[in-house]
Amino acid sequence: MVGGIIKKYSDRIDNRKNIKLLFITIFVLQAFFSIRYGLKVPWGGDEWFSYNNFFIMGLPFSIFTSLLKDYLGEVNTNNYILFRQQGLLWSLITYYFLYCVAILSNDKKISKFAIFLAIFLGLSPYFLQTSQFFRYYHLYITSSVISTIGILKYDSVFNQKRKWFYIVLLSSLFIHLFFLIQLCVYILFKELSQLNRKNLIYILSFLGIITLIVVPNLPNILAWSVNMLFPSLTLDYPSIFRGYSISSLLKPFMIIFTFMFGRNLTPLSYLLLDICYFISGLSLIYGLYILIKNRPDLRHPIIFSAILPLIFSVFIIEPISLPMMTQLAPHHVTFLFPWIAYIFYHLLTFSVMGRGLNLILFCGLIYASYLHQTIDYVDWNKIQKVVGEEEVPV
Repeated sequence: MVGGIIKKYSDRIDNRKNIKLLFITIFVLQAFFSIRYGLKVPWGGDEWFSYNNFFIMGLPFSIFTSLLKDYLGEVNTNNYILFRQQGLLWSLITYYFLYCVAILSNDKKISKFAIFLAIFLGLSPYFLQTSQFFRYYHLYITSSVISTIGILKYDSVFNQKRKWFYIVLLSSLFIHLFFLIQLCVYILFKELSQLNRKNLIYILSFLGIITLIVVPNLPNILAWSVNMLFPSLTLDYPSIFRGYSISSLLKPFMIIFTFMFGRNLTPLSYLLLDICYFISGLSLIYGLYILIKNRPDLRHPIIFSAILPLIFSVFIIEPISLPMMTQLAPHHVTFLFPWIAYIFYHLLTFSVMGRGLNLILFCGLIYASYLHQTIDYVDWNKIQKVVGEEEVPV
């Protein structure tokens, strides 16, 4: 009996060592390829925007940027790559959080998902690219990973953990606007789903009255909200809504493609990638069906925290936005990114076919990562030699 206990404890230690080695390997490889990628990509306009302005949204990013400015001085051709490594800091926090979940969680499914998610992120060209994009979106990814694990773990005990969900909701404004929207939608539907029919009718009636009051003043409310979040770019927005377009229907497909294979690649450009995308897209639909078929009440956390916030963002938030406001892009709905990994993890554990579908996805991730590492980007040094201009962008 004692021998069995010792063996079990030794196996647990060895398992922890293997998990630790796995996470270290993933981070080191990602750091190497991230820096290699970051050295190829020129400093862009959005990065200047992040460098020159201090934001309430993405507050931790702005604070770290201020510290980097004090330590590194003004950004230039020699140190811009160091500014970008704030992304690796958020990567390190992400991996460390997942490592702690993997070794400490009492829920084996969540523990295994944390390991799967770490591998998925390590191979993801989107995750790598975002780590070398000097914006607050990698902070957003880290926050989304943490919130996804938290929702999976505590969704079933929402009532007991209600206080913490609302604390995270209040904090989300300092991460990203759409992170706030995701949590608002999740908590709203979670609360509504627990009401009896009578109270539900009262609440919906109240929300309907609030909507009737807000809608006539919505353009002014939106303009004030955006100017508050971006005080350095106060603009006089026209009081008309953007409305729907063909792009409203195409955006969900482009969002999924970007999260799978990164930016700077587009569908119908590489045949192998298109095949992987088509099969992986069908896999997502199949995996989502498998996840919710045993929940006919449609209360699976992926519905409330991923599907409904995505629908709300694409088909409500963007159409009611005003001209001159930023249009919805994949990185705005980054809260969906970890849930894509969760669907594929569920497929992996579901059947042999699911493992085959995962293999196709990971082949696509590796191929897309290779393409990103081999793509040529603008070389400002060569441009400088041609135009004879000394002052060129970083």
